Parts: sequence; C-alpha cells; structure tokens
Amino acid sequence: SQTSWIKPDEIDWIEAAGNYVELHGKFGNMLARRTLTDVEDQLRLQGFVRVHRSRLVRKASISTMETRQSGDFEIVLRSGERIIGSRRYRGNV
Repeated sequence: SQTSWIKPDEIDWIEAAGNYVELHGKFGNMLARRTLTDVEDQLRLQGFVRVHRSRLVRKASISTMETRQSGDFEIVLRSGERIIGSRRYRGNV
C-alpha cells in the first residue's frame, strides 16, 4: 500500500464513504480509511466544519452559499464545485 501526505489546505471538502472518507481537492479524489468524526476532530482547527451528516468543508474553500426553499443550502467552492449542506448544520458556516 502507498501512503500519500496531503496538507489540510489542499483539501476542499470531505465526504463519508462507508468505513472511509473521500478527500476532494486540486489533487482529485482520494480515499482514506477513517471515520468522518475522526477526521472532523483532527481538522477542526484547520478551518473544517460539518455542513451535512456526511460532509465537511474547509471554510477557506467556500466562494458563495445559496439557501434553498427547504432551508438546506448549496455551497459553491472556489473550484466551481457545488455541494449540498443540510439546514441542521447551517450555523457551522
């Protein structure tokens, strides 16, 4: 197995994928065998916040946010990528 080191500021957002998390950034996508809660605890001080039950976002990667009628919100990242946040976690951003 190969180990890759990624700096927190290279990651835009993270999504839970079963027993793994999928990291998203300029490097593309990468899987790591960790829980989302574990990663959240580790990266909180680097500006990552939970925006959905299964997603974390690095605040510095956010370009804009748009609220939907349901109260959920869409986050547009500086990369142009769009992800959905849950109204339950809106206060985190």
